[in-house]
Amino acid sequence: MKKSLLSLFFAIAMTCVAKADEVVVVFAGYNYEGDVTSKVEFSEGSSDTSINDKDFEVPGVCKFAFYKKVESTGFSYINPSGQTPHLQWAKQTLLNISPEKGVTITKITFACTTAGYTQKLEVDYPENFGECITEGTTPYWTGSATSDFGLTFTPKKSNPMRFSYMTIEYSEETSSIDNIAIDETTPARYFNLQGIEVANPTKGKVYIMRQGSESTKVIM
Repeated sequence: MKKSLLSLFFAIAMTCVAKADEVVVVFAGYNYEGDVTSKVEFSEGSSDTSINDKDFEVPGVCKFAFYKKVESTGFSYINPSGQTPHLQWAKQTLLNISPEKGVTITKITFACTTAGYTQKLEVDYPENFGECITEGTTPYWTGSATSDFGLTFTPKKSNPMRFSYMTIEYSEETSSIDNIAIDETTPARYFNLQGIEVANPTKGKVYIMRQGSESTKVIM
């Protein structure tokens, strides 16, 4: 294989770059003033409105929902009233998180309203997946999730968990094509994205055009 053609393969190779980011999900109109890349708010509901089985979407990151593990359990709801607006997560209720395609969730932190409504988290599934830690009033899960996983908690007495917001840390894979210069003076030549030279390029298709010492991605 000619050196120039080998170089072209490197030029058009697709590379995946993991971009780290975070989003804060705020409930019931809580006044979050932290410095974050993005923020999503959910305020609908009241202490009389169950959110069990309701899907919540964090655009571009994940979906999540609360499901009763046993029918006799209470219900989860968003409560905007009082001095500490919050989401109440009922005991014996599963929180299911579904990352979007290409997203890896690495940490979810729950900011609880008080110590009395802070609970110890547990991973429900997959088995032995990730780690749950409780520090003050911010229990969190940490791991590497690219598909569905579930969290529950061990209640203190009959208390639910109440939290005003949660922070989701994640990475997202993006693709890029690196163009490199080839030190060779020749007429324009065209290659497809597999590195195969094309004698008669087709209109509307994408090619790598090599001319002189430069390689450029073009659409005919």
